[in-house]
Order: sequence, then structure tokens, then C-alpha cells
Amino acid sequence: MGHEGYGTPQEISELIRRYLASTFIVPSKIESISNSDPLQEMGIIDSSGILELLIFVEGTFSVHIEDDEVIPENLGSVDRLTSFILRKLSRTGESISSTTASRFPDDKS
Repeated sequence: MGHEGYGTPQEISELIRRYLASTFIVPSKIESISNSDPLQEMGIIDSSGILELLIFVEGTFSVHIEDDEVIPENLGSVDRLTSFILRKLSRTGESISSTTASRFPDDKS
């Protein structure tokens, strides 16, 4: 169920996971985290981490996140964040640039 021009949900989820691994999690531990795991409840990110995540999402996907959108239903897990980004992108007509994926190389170290 991809959105033409926006990238697939899997691609967006992978970008989020790469960001989480490079910023908050020891990269080797990212595989043990499910896309449905609650990010704050599992201690993956804290309240300041949410701010960093918002900056990443806004910069990477060229979307603006309103204060009232900063809720667990939108940001609580990789799956929820992916769905939220897809909704934002579909409203704005923005697309993921071809260079976005290169921001987080496949470094498995």
C-alpha cells in the first residue's frame, strides 16, 4: 500500500529505524526492537529525544508538525510515526527526495 512519489511505508520505517539506531540505540540492538514497540515506554527515547525526533522528521520529510500533533498516537512507535508521516506527506503533496535514504548508510557495525 505505497503512496506514489512518497516512498513506501517500509522505506520510511527503515529511515526512522536508522535514525533511532544512529541517535539513541546501540546499532546492534535495533534488530531487537519491533516497529510496534512503544518508544518512550521502552526507554528508547525520552522527552528531549522526542524533540530530536521531531527535528529529524521535519527536516527529512519536509513536513511541519504542529504542537497538538505531538501525541503518542502519532509518535509512539515506528509504525505510528510512519503512518503519521505518510498522512502529512499526502496532505502536503511532498515527496521523499532520492537523497534522503543516503543520509543513513547501511552501516551494520
